[in-house]
Order: sequence, then structure tokens, then C-alpha cells
Amino acid sequence: MPTQSSPPSITVRGLAAGLALVAGLAVSSCTAPPLGAEPDSEPAAGRSSVAGDDGAHDDTPHWSYDGAGGPDAWADLSSDFAACSTGLAQSPIDLPATMPDLRDVVHLDVGVAEAEEADSGHAAQVDIDDGSTVAYLGHDYVLKQIHAHTPAEHTVGGVVPAAEIHLVHADDDGGLLVLGVLVDEGAHDDAWQPFVDTAAGAEGAVADLDLPAMLPASLAHWSYDGSLTTPPCTEGVRWLVLATPLELSAEQIGALGAAHAHNSRGVQPLRDRTVVGGDATITRTD
Repeated sequence: MPTQSSPPSITVRGLAAGLALVAGLAVSSCTAPPLGAEPDSEPAAGRSSVAGDDGAHDDTPHWSYDGAGGPDAWADLSSDFAACSTGLAQSPIDLPATMPDLRDVVHLDVGVAEAEEADSGHAAQVDIDDGSTVAYLGHDYVLKQIHAHTPAEHTVGGVVPAAEIHLVHADDDGGLLVLGVLVDEGAHDDAWQPFVDTAAGAEGAVADLDLPAMLPASLAHWSYDGSLTTPPCTEGVRWLVLATPLELSAEQIGALGAAHAHNSRGVQPLRDRTVVGGDATITRTD
């Protein structure tokens, strides 16, 4: 996927890599309303979370990725999910194969982050204890959780990557920013193994994630305004999707998808939104 040089500015501090938001502030795939809702998956029984790009409270109507509770029926499951069918700025989308002019310049300050298993019921996920923040357009977004979708939710020129990992961030006002990392099947990635083992591991599993080592060499990205990718499909979510995919082995991708296979929402109409390009630099903080 193409990359390019740089332009204007934005600052991302403590960007933890290792993630689809807060659905009501639950985050597990990529749907999220203000804190208390998130990107796309509801928390497992008895848990509330900011996982993935979405999340949900325990009293949220049951939804799924297929059958009667699948994406086509989400809006019918609850009036709170109306945006899933009526929203005009929904995610994911098909990203342009040619990177737009780079308007955003993002700086990432990242280090090692503590992660704990937090399967949302819809995605393999970890919650982040503390540390990373993304300063973007005057807002400080704190990394809350990282979750995986298999296959990817965003497509590139119609091509569907093997997986997509969402790093879900939230600010004090409940605003959400999701850093999306696309994944191709290829070589084993040692840096990502602790995330795989923890996200797909037993309840309570913990690990230290070396976020700088987990990010691709190029941080060129697509940027656009979208939504959680899971109910309630809340809009107003800022998406930064890295243009250079990671490579994970078939075994690593399989482990992430084992508990929640095919947990991906289909692409949504772009309508009158504009997808812009961006680049980034990174500084290790530890």
C-alpha cells in the first residue's frame, strides 16, 4: 500500500500500538459512542470496557455478525442502534488504493504498555492500563484498548486484508480516535506475539506490549471521520488507518480469529466525506 512524504501537523503522545473504541464506551471492535460506548463489540458478561471500536453495556441488546442479529438487522434491535442504518458517516469504508496528498503530520511518543486480556464477546481484545496518549487537533486521546477483526473491516481499493487491529483512544469528553493497523498473512512477528497470546488467552492474562516495535516502519495513513463499526454505530469517531500493513503468520491470525471468526462489518458508503492522507514520526519514550 502506497506511502508518501509529509505535510501539516498533529501530535500523538504515547501512542500505544497494539485495535475498533467505545460503544457506549465499551470497546471491542470498532463502534463507540461517548465514553460508555465504543467501536465494535460489547464486553463479555460482567465486564464493561472500552474495547475494539465498539463496545456495549451489559443491558445492550444482543447483536452479532451473522444471522438474525447480523449487521443488516442492527438498527432493528434497538432504537439506540438507529445510526447503523440512518447514519451518513459510517465505518468502515473502502480506502483509496492511491494515497491522497499528505495533509496531516502526526508525531507518536510511545513505549511499553501494560495490557490485560479483556475479550469483549465480539473480539479478541486487551485493555491498556495506562501510558499512551495521542494529542490530535487540540485533544488528548488516551489509549484504552486494542482489539482484532478477522478479516479486516477497512478495504483498500476493494482488497480485503487478512485482519485489522484497532487501537482505541478516548479523550475526557468521550471523543474517540481509532488507529487502525491492517494485517497481511506472512512471516511470524515476534513483537506482536505478546498481544496475540494475551488477547486470545485466558481471562486475566497480562503482558507488556512493546508498542514502538509493533508499528510498521512507515506511519503514512488515511484519515477520515467515521463511526464505531459495531452497535450503536455512533458517529464522530476520528479514524487513522496506517497504509503499510503488518505481516502476521497464519497461526497468529488464526489465534486472533479463533474465538470470534468473521467479526467484521461490511464497508459503508463514503457519501460526501473526504479521505485525506497523513504521515507521522515516532519517538520512543522508554
